[in-house]
Amino acid sequence: MKRHLKKDPNLLDIEFYLPMLEYVKTILKKVSFDRYLFEKELFKAIKTLIKEELRELKIWCYEKFGKKYPNILNKCFNAMAA
Repeated sequence: MKRHLKKDPNLLDIEFYLPMLEYVKTILKKVSFDRYLFEKELFKAIKTLIKEELRELKIWCYEKFGKKYPNILNKCFNAMAA
């Protein structure tokens, strides 16, 4: 399945993007018990998701894991911006 935006670039193709983002969130929740696995899966997610999904993921991660893994979140999302 090819990943593309609809004609309006501000609208996500909900049928594809949301399930992928939700899948990533599920994985991160499941591996959040282990610092190493969490960082590994977050890096993979950042490589996989598109810009719009990454914005959503970043907000969600800081809300959900900001107190537990602030250094990992900063490291991963700062690497994304570089």
